[in-house]
Amino acid sequence: MNSKSKDNFIVQGSILAFTSILVRLIGLAYRIPMTRTLGDEGMGYYDYAFEVYNMAFIISSYAMPMAVSKLVADRCARKEYRNSLKILKGALLIALVLGGLLTAAVLFGADLIAVKVYANPYVAIPLRVIAPTILICAVLGVLRGFFQGKKTMVPTAVSQLLEQIVNAVVSVVAATLLVRAHSASEKISAYGAAGGVLGTGSGAAFALVFIIFIFALNLPALRRQASKDKKEDTESYLSILYVIFGTILPVTLSQVLVRSNGLIAASMYNHVMASKGISREAFTSTYGIYSSKYLVLCNIVTGITSAITIAMVPSIVSSHSVGNMSEVKQKISSAMKFNLIISMPSFVGLAVLGGPILKLLFNDGSTDAAFVMFIGSIAVVLYTVSVLFNTIIQSIYKMMIPVYHSAVAIAIDVIVLYVCLKFTGNGLVSLVAGNLTLPVVVIILNYITLKKDISLKINWLKAVIIPAVSSLIMGLVILLLYKGLLKVTGNTIALFVTIMAGVIIFFLCLIIFKDIKEDELYQLPKGATIVRLLKKLHVM
Repeated sequence: MNSKSKDNFIVQGSILAFTSILVRLIGLAYRIPMTRTLGDEGMGYYDYAFEVYNMAFIISSYAMPMAVSKLVADRCARKEYRNSLKILKGALLIALVLGGLLTAAVLFGADLIAVKVYANPYVAIPLRVIAPTILICAVLGVLRGFFQGKKTMVPTAVSQLLEQIVNAVVSVVAATLLVRAHSASEKISAYGAAGGVLGTGSGAAFALVFIIFIFALNLPALRRQASKDKKEDTESYLSILYVIFGTILPVTLSQVLVRSNGLIAASMYNHVMASKGISREAFTSTYGIYSSKYLVLCNIVTGITSAITIAMVPSIVSSHSVGNMSEVKQKISSAMKFNLIISMPSFVGLAVLGGPILKLLFNDGSTDAAFVMFIGSIAVVLYTVSVLFNTIIQSIYKMMIPVYHSAVAIAIDVIVLYVCLKFTGNGLVSLVAGNLTLPVVVIILNYITLKKDISLKINWLKAVIIPAVSSLIMGLVILLLYKGLLKVTGNTIALFVTIMAGVIIFFLCLIIFKDIKEDELYQLPKGATIVRLLKKLHVM
């Protein structure tokens, strides 16, 4: 790869990574007013519908952008421009058929899914509203993949941003209007959730219109390019469909297995709670606390660490492809270090300040919400490491190894969740216990694989112990600081000052313990200024 193409690759990848983080932040922002409008019960319905939608999305759309991108890039590299357009047409056909069938299945099977899966007939209301989004996203994924295959991430990035903005506005407005319209109905929470998921479909539809517009602008140039194709024989559509299916199948199977865990957990939770005579409103509200508060806050952090992991993978793959295993191991250790530098203090911060954060964002000062953050925020670290190990193994080994490990983890997770639900009587703690079991098992199995196959050695002191100790010191200081500030200021000011102080304290600890080197600081934004300041303060 020449310098120019390498730089372009970095720029394009950075655009997508930055947009991904921005989209997640917008996602958190609109959930705040929506949660206040719908309450825990309404958010429970919202997330029940999303579990089904996510499964359908994975089957119809998840792997399509990657597959189309890969296949189009391959044909364009060989100057087979007519074949690249055939890839697009073939993928669109698959998306329309598969997306259409799954949309119909959810739309007409909503009542059956609501009763059999969730033991709650009201779930059918938001399910019917979100069903068309499956087809929209299937087509949208193909077009995004086509542009990525043409080595431009801008249409994907802009469409993702527009999608989330429209989603945010429509979700909040529609949820508010439907709650008011059905205020006298016992199904008010389900109708409110239907308004929330309407935003998802509206955002996807807007993004699809935008990317179709961009495609139409580029169509004359694509046709001119195809006319210059000198390859006499083009691939048959049958062979193209075969190649596309062969590309998406392993990724789809992997994700279906992993994502099915959330659907299984929600279904088991509802059925066990219903069998104990707990009211539908009560167990739906509890699930809403778990899914729309606890998981949302944890997913903000894991979304950032996942973006870092994806950015580091090409470098690891390059070293592996030339057989430089010592460099591979060193890069894996570095990737783990930087991921833990983000996830470790986030875990401690959420454990210590989770209650005040939930009170600020969702106006929820309940002890249940604070407790679930305290006992469950370790998930931030566990999922960060499990995603890192999964990504590394799938990048340098066979795709199916993490699938087998995930299957074992899900089986154990289901057993743990069922036992907890049956014998603890606490649905919230049981859901958290199940959520933590899965990544623990995955980490153990993946680490054994990496240890056996490449003799992986992790610098435990710099990658794990120092970030952990620094996080604990930070946690103790911010706990005392927050309690002191709360006596003289409100929750908002106390939180803001405490979080800012926590970030500074954590990184000062890393520098004092010599876990971050001067050359690593120079890579940060304003890195030179940071180094000069630290030297003036005699910290470095």
